[in-house]
Amino acid sequence: MRNLYNLIDKQFAYNKLKNIFYKQYPTTSWFAPATSDFLAKNLLLLKQIKATGDDKIIDLLLTKALNTFYSINQYYYFGRTHQVMLEKIYQKLLNQVRAASSKEALNTIALTHQRNLQNWLKASNPFAENIYGNTAEFINQPVTCAEYSAAHQIRLLNINVQALREPVLDVGCGQAAYLVEYLRSLGLEARGLDRCATENNYLNKTDWFDYRFKEKYWGTIISNVGFSNQFVHHHLRTDGDFVAYAKKYMEILNALQVKGTFYYAPHLPFIEQYLESTHFKILNKSIFGTDFALTKITRLR
Repeated sequence: MRNLYNLIDKQFAYNKLKNIFYKQYPTTSWFAPATSDFLAKNLLLLKQIKATGDDKIIDLLLTKALNTFYSINQYYYFGRTHQVMLEKIYQKLLNQVRAASSKEALNTIALTHQRNLQNWLKASNPFAENIYGNTAEFINQPVTCAEYSAAHQIRLLNINVQALREPVLDVGCGQAAYLVEYLRSLGLEARGLDRCATENNYLNKTDWFDYRFKEKYWGTIISNVGFSNQFVHHHLRTDGDFVAYAKKYMEILNALQVKGTFYYAPHLPFIEQYLESTHFKILNKSIFGTDFALTKITRLR
């Protein structure tokens, strides 16, 4: 099994920057040569793995696939419905590999799998095909989401750490959760959520749309180039889900304690202007060297 897991890592690395919409792939190219060779030589082994053992393999494939897509474009969003669809695609792939009788059959399976992933991405994120088209074999400029040091985030958002109200929640904390880890090292009750986080007792591996923000619970909520960045993206897109973001934005504000604060960047002038001044105090500050501003919103009542 360890060899199989290592092979999965190498397979995802092999396809990482490939454009899934490219029309000219030969049938052998979606599987790396090492993958085709391994599967052809170990078909009996794969057939002997009981269906109950598929769960770990499917979980690994799902995690690797989602992280790969996120690393290509941070604006991809895969809700639970589409994640279930992806699980079924990988279960189908396993079943087809087990039923294969030759290396040539595996080549056909590889092409079918690529088309299944292509259709799934079209269904989950329709804008992807418009961006990448089908003429380029590789994606040359991934739209990635950087992870910033705690010091950089504190400085950019103009946060006075000594004045933070607890508990603190970092929305879109990143896989490394630098800010959360730093605040906890100071003895603060800090938690984080991110779709790529490593789950533990203070980090939630989840998307903000799947997370319920408890009303009047958080003393401080922070999101640096996270939630608001995605909100701006959907606000500008003709097919963006800006209504869902607006609802979640209000849910986040309502999750603040009275006198609690939401720090974020970039700012959201298109919705901030509609907040009631009797309920929220808004402070915007330009970020030097950019066209953006940070926002600090304090709940008044």
